[in-house]
Amino acid sequence: RQPLFRLWELFQRQLSVPLNVRDMLPERAIPDLPAPAHGLEEVLSAAVPGRVLLDSESRLRAGTGHGLADIWRLRTRQLERFPDAVVRPETEEEVQALLNAAMSYNHGLGFGIIPVGGRTNVTSATKCPSQEVDSRPMVSLDMRGLSKVLWVNAEDGVAMIEAGITGMDLKRSLKQHGVTMGMEPDSMELSTLGGWIATRASGMKRAR
Repeated sequence: RQPLFRLWELFQRQLSVPLNVRDMLPERAIPDLPAPAHGLEEVLSAAVPGRVLLDSESRLRAGTGHGLADIWRLRTRQLERFPDAVVRPETEEEVQALLNAAMSYNHGLGFGIIPVGGRTNVTSATKCPSQEVDSRPMVSLDMRGLSKVLWVNAEDGVAMIEAGITGMDLKRSLKQHGVTMGMEPDSMELSTLGGWIATRASGMKRAR
């Protein structure tokens, strides 16, 4: 027998540890998060009306990625700190309004902003700093509302593209102009152009 089968037999027969490869961890209800900081909802709603999310699921998703550390924290309910709110602007003007609100909030003490895209990072890049490091409220800036290809110059190989576009949507859009981006990370169905740039991401065919 191969060593793997011997190990399987050791666990099941000698250690009485059942090994059913079809077993899955049971689903758990989404935990409740603390209420946002005082007055934050009103400030955000005034700055970017209709773009603010305060529910626990949106905040949990914005504050985690696809890394094992993130998954472990969620499964074990180690909910250290998550964004107070998620804002998903759709124009450059709305982004500017959010930044202005961040600077003026709470008599100039402000709130922190963490940009997020497809949430595929494996380095806890969207994790909020602890209260000891930064006690200001934290707001996740969801860039996926900014996902347009504004223009493409196929002759020069230059384009202006908003940061929230996903890899697959970008590939399809560029194909209409007869060009390609020459980069196909494993996460391109979900990850965004802005995330690639911010994290210096690489992937298959990156130098094509």
